[in-house]
Amino acid sequence: MKKLLAVLLAASMLFSLSSFFFSAHAAGLDYLLLGDSIAAGAGVINPDEGCYGRIVADTNGYGYANEAVSGAPSSALLSRLQLSSVQAEVKKAEIISISIGGNDYLESNWIALLLSAMSEQKMFDRVQQSFSENFAKIIQTVRSLNPNATILVQTLYNPRAGKSFESFVQMGVSRLNAVYRSYLSAHPGSYTIVDVGSALTGRSDLISLDSIHPNAQGNVEIARVILRTLRALGLGSRTEPVIVNPGISSDGFWRKLLAMLFD
Repeated sequence: MKKLLAVLLAASMLFSLSSFFFSAHAAGLDYLLLGDSIAAGAGVINPDEGCYGRIVADTNGYGYANEAVSGAPSSALLSRLQLSSVQAEVKKAEIISISIGGNDYLESNWIALLLSAMSEQKMFDRVQQSFSENFAKIIQTVRSLNPNATILVQTLYNPRAGKSFESFVQMGVSRLNAVYRSYLSAHPGSYTIVDVGSALTGRSDLISLDSIHPNAQGNVEIARVILRTLRALGLGSRTEPVIVNPGISSDGFWRKLLAMLFD
């Protein structure tokens, strides 16, 4: 009996020590966001506090930097990766989250895209091909700057699920998500996919009234998905977001705009 108690005590001590060193290691990591308005936190009016990147950093005790830019397509992210200030952040980070692709379609001619969707989808093909080439260069550039960082690539969600133009938007979303998975299949281990798309698609309660960006609760949900991924990778111990400063949804602006237009 004494031997059994001694073994249990030793196991408990080892578990406590491993948890301590695990937490201490995770707390010393630097976390960087790259990409577009989703990563920049455009759905909240206080992105420095309410963006999912900040929530992940606060939860796991990471250092935090956000170099995402609202409206950025993949070509713009490639250009930003040439800036010395951004390169310095990439080189320093141990974990890098990338959200990119949606604006490659948004900056295109939507009427032409819609007509393409109803006929031969040639314009969809061109946008997908261009994005695929840019995305490969983005990953290669980040890897050349920082060969050891853990890279997280977020899938896109369909903010129009259950609404008008759902299938049209889904065409673009599906094509972009296919690019992420195709590149990873050809280059195993180059990054980890974080399935934000599955978490937010069909959840209108998580989308801002602009019908594009995640609202405050949407940012919390994205943080939750990332935290689960990080824990599975051994880079964090928590899966439930810790909210230090709650995000404030930007819905108020859109409500006022809609009231002006339709009231």
